[in-house]
Amino acid sequence: MEKRTQLTPDETLMCTCCFYRSNFGAEPDEDKISFISKTVENGLTIAELLDAIKLAVAQVGEGGTENDYWLAFRRFAREAWRKIFGT
Repeated sequence: MEKRTQLTPDETLMCTCCFYRSNFGAEPDEDKISFISKTVENGLTIAELLDAIKLAVAQVGEGGTENDYWLAFRRFAREAWRKIFGT
């Protein structure tokens, strides 16, 4: 049986930024990287962050601006955190 491991926080950040770039069409700036890093530090997993990106794309639709996607992503990431940690 294959041993499964969790991603480190740095790997989670790197993967999330890569997925962000490929879905939103832009490189995340320092403020966005900082937000993503804080969500990882506060307990969100790669699955929850990628889901937030997918939900943002689904809500905004194809051809949205990076800012439109960013605002939706941030909202979905915060909602995921609240569902998990109850605040």
